[in-house]
Amino acid sequence: MIECGWSSPEAISACVATAQSWLKTVGDLVGLGSAALLTILAGYILQLRRESAKQEAVSSERFHRAKNAELAQHQFDARIASLTEDRNTLEREKTDLADRVRLLTDSIRANAAASETVHEALEISRAGDTAFWRRPPLPLHDAGLPLQLRTSCPTLMFANQKGGVGKSTLVSNLAAYYATKGLNILAVDLDYQGSLTNQMRLQQFGPQGAPFGQALDAKTVLGQPFRKADWPKGQLDQAIITATSNIPPQRPGVPSGRLCYLANNYELSQVERAVEYSWVLNMLDDDPRYRLAAFLSHAAQELGIDYILIDAPPRFTLGFINGLAASTHLFVPTVVDAPSAQAVETFARQFADTAPRLNPTLRWAGIIGTMTTGKTSALPQPMMSIASSTEFAARNRIPNAGPFFRDATIPRTTQISQAAALGIPFLQSAELREGEIIQTLGERILDELGKDGNQKPSGLSTDVEHASTA
Repeated sequence: MIECGWSSPEAISACVATAQSWLKTVGDLVGLGSAALLTILAGYILQLRRESAKQEAVSSERFHRAKNAELAQHQFDARIASLTEDRNTLEREKTDLADRVRLLTDSIRANAAASETVHEALEISRAGDTAFWRRPPLPLHDAGLPLQLRTSCPTLMFANQKGGVGKSTLVSNLAAYYATKGLNILAVDLDYQGSLTNQMRLQQFGPQGAPFGQALDAKTVLGQPFRKADWPKGQLDQAIITATSNIPPQRPGVPSGRLCYLANNYELSQVERAVEYSWVLNMLDDDPRYRLAAFLSHAAQELGIDYILIDAPPRFTLGFINGLAASTHLFVPTVVDAPSAQAVETFARQFADTAPRLNPTLRWAGIIGTMTTGKTSALPQPMMSIASSTEFAARNRIPNAGPFFRDATIPRTTQISQAAALGIPFLQSAELREGEIIQTLGERILDELGKDGNQKPSGLSTDVEHASTA
């Protein structure tokens, strides 16, 4: 505590000196505190800097760790995406491989089936003509077609597996004979050699007539499935040609009928071969054995046909089997000799193997002797034994087979062969028309049809529009 006196100048001076001393001491003390404070503050600041550096280092490490973690996450995600893409690729490859395996399996099965089909086709071919065609009717065809033809239009097939028996000339003569009776007749040529067609065209155009150029004919009918819409009246008139409009009536006052034909030529053989290959390999959408039956049933109704006569080829071709499936009655022309009798027996066996399954309504109606040595329609006595053996051979295979027509044969005459060079012999030769050979056989056939309930024609012509000569 400073005690100052103010009584004298000396006391005041002493007091001032004391105060100065204390002030200096206090100043010194204050200076020392500031220095210490500054020192402490500097240390604290250094400590803060060190802590900040540490924090920055930690933050930097954490930042780098975060960056590394983010990069690692990106790398991980990219790897996952790559693995996912690889998995998807593997799935696609697996699916593609499965598809290829399936296609390969299907191809192997198809090849095996095709190989089996070809093997079956070869076996069928080796088994003979009848085995080739005698499969049961497919459900694709109209099973009522043969019956429709039987009840509406008798269809007569003239066939023998032995050629050279005068079959085509016989068909043309009978067709012409029935036309003179006022009937509308359709003659169908199924033999690719076209013998019947040639006779019809000779009658139509004469020896110097137009060349063959028929667009719609037997190959058209047999080469494709039948569809009624494809055959309107106009198309039928193009395919079914009128052979001649100059048909002499059998009796005065009885108008003649219509004689028309479905033509044929060598191109049919190519069509037959193609259809037969497709048939045996199961490549068709229809049953090709019934194409003609469907066509004839339609044509008979549209054109008012009374009788259809079919000239069949001497082989079990597509044409022959279609004739068999479309017909109601079979007549077998044959030369009357031992080799021909054997051929008839073979044909009867083939018929028995095929017809009941293919066309149960078809009847073996009779055997017709051709090129006989007699002068009349009666069979010469020396040929009777061969006729009997031929008849027996047929009935041995077909118990209900019709007889050998001993009273209605066709003798070998120059008259028929010479007239055939000009057209249809029956129309070219007045002697034939007035004779009894064709008439006797024609009536004998009608009598045979009558046994099945077919009324014998009265000679009256039906009202049918006659197509103009093509």
